[in-house]
Parts: sequence; structure tokens; C-alpha cells
Amino acid sequence: MKRLNKKKLLSVIFTCLAVAMVSIQSFAALDEGTATAMDTGFTAIKSDVLAGLAKVAPYGLAVFGAFLVWKYGKRFFASLAK
Repeated sequence: MKRLNKKKLLSVIFTCLAVAMVSIQSFAALDEGTATAMDTGFTAIKSDVLAGLAKVAPYGLAVFGAFLVWKYGKRFFASLAK
């Protein structure tokens, strides 16, 4: 079985805690039904996660593209040097 490193474990734990905290707020609403409260909570989580991804995605794609250019450029110039 593969071991999970500490950084990945902490990120999973903090993600679960964030979901639990938002869910607690949805259960605290007494005037709404439980299903409506959960729907509202999960809709808020979804919109926050998608907004965060929309902000981070261009930078992630740029870094990923830079690594790909480096990898294929190195391979191309190594083949020219032979």
C-alpha cells in the first residue's frame, strides 16, 4: 500500500474540515428544511471551489506548459547533438 506523505495528508484533512465547517452552517439554519440547507451549503462550496479554480487554472496551465516545453525542448536538442 502506498504511503501518503504529510503534505498530501494535511491538505486532505484541511479540505475535509472546510467541508464540515460549511456543512455545520447549513445544519444550523432552523427555518429551512434540511435538504434545502444542505443544497444551499453545497452550492456555496461548489461556487467557491469553481471560483478558486478559475483564478488558479491559468497559472497552473502556464507552469505545466513551461515544463512540457522544457521536456520536449531538451529531448529535441539532445537528438540534434547526437
